[in-house]
Amino acid sequence: MHYTSQAALFAAEKEGLSQRIGTLEHEKEWLEQEIHHRVKNNLQIVMSLLNSQLAYLISNTAIAALQNFQNRIHSMSLIHQKLFETQTLSCVDMSWYICEIISYLRKTYDNGNRINFTVNTAPVQLDVSQAVPLGLILNEALSNTLLHAFPNGKPGQVNVALEQRDGKNYLLRIQDNGLGLPLHETPEHYEKLGFSLMKGLAEQMDGKFHITSASGVRITIEFIKNTD
Repeated sequence: MHYTSQAALFAAEKEGLSQRIGTLEHEKEWLEQEIHHRVKNNLQIVMSLLNSQLAYLISNTAIAALQNFQNRIHSMSLIHQKLFETQTLSCVDMSWYICEIISYLRKTYDNGNRINFTVNTAPVQLDVSQAVPLGLILNEALSNTLLHAFPNGKPGQVNVALEQRDGKNYLLRIQDNGLGLPLHETPEHYEKLGFSLMKGLAEQMDGKFHITSASGVRITIEFIKNTD
């Protein structure tokens, strides 16, 4: 009888512990969702403030700089929006993310839909530490393309691909058939186009940044997927 009471007590304590663990896990998930929700809302507030300032600017250079900054914030806001809406609180579906960034930038810079996009993405989910810099790189590259590669209403083609090479090795490729880069570029011009930022973001995710210009511009980012 004594042993039976001890076994029953142990079972009750085990059940109570399991319930407490389940409650804590549920609270942790709720808190993570709430954090993403608040970050998303705060970023959207910043975007609204920037948008209100655009109405008071006269300089085209200042307008372009502020709009580009707004686009960067939007690319980060998308991630927190997605993480808030889904059960997966730390990984981002890159097929969805890439298409959302392209859609937003086309609405911003290409109202006439004169530029055709081809998108081919491997079915991969990346954690936030890699998805954010990759999204910012894509934002910078495509903003440059839409602004500079096809002047005077010229139509064009842009190809975006996220490929799995082997194992955990991936490659993001952004390629257009536009004007390409001038033969003699200055460091200031590269800085203006955000190439230093893209290279720094690639290094942040332990990736390699490459850019070539022949019949357009081709940018590639090679990286290894985090599995921690």
